[in-house]
Amino acid sequence: GYFLVMYFTPSLEFVKMAQDIENGKEVEDNAARLTLSWLLKCDKEDTMKKKLKILASVYDYKNSGLPSVCGKFNGKPAMVHSALKVHRCREMGYLELDIDMRPNNIIMNRVIT
Repeated sequence: GYFLVMYFTPSLEFVKMAQDIENGKEVEDNAARLTLSWLLKCDKEDTMKKKLKILASVYDYKNSGLPSVCGKFNGKPAMVHSALKVHRCREMGYLELDIDMRPNNIIMNRVIT
């Protein structure tokens, strides 16, 4: 089977906006507020975790070696719902997102839209 594993590194601009939000300052960037809210809750609340929409685009997909099941999602938005597993390591300061992309995964076939 296959898993899609993603690691995100926030930009310095996002880190500053997150600090401003946590310090009670107004931030006009709605995307930053929503992203921060999701990041703080995604490993604790299933309803929040299920709200993640991804859009992955692989350059030269045909020669990438990725399984064909990933092809139907290349360059298209997808809600991952319960196929998403979230792992947070506060000590190391990272958040890992795993998406079960196995073709025989009943959950993936029903919930990724």
